[in-house]
Amino acid sequence: MKILIFILIFFILVGLIIINNQNLHLSDKEQLKTFSKLYFNWLGEIYSNFFSITGHVSKLNWIPN
Repeated sequence: MKILIFILIFFILVGLIIINNQNLHLSDKEQLKTFSKLYFNWLGEIYSNFFSITGHVSKLNWIPN
């Protein structure tokens, strides 16, 4: 449960960082669309990086000599 809360807080903080860095006002529909694109692009990169790392880890030799 604590891990789920940590992940949720992490995603919220990333959203706030995107809003702050891009100086977005979410009351404007165009800026809300911009935020959505940036946020989901970031999520896509996280997803891609996760599978890339998992692929590299699975190729390592984990059996001791």
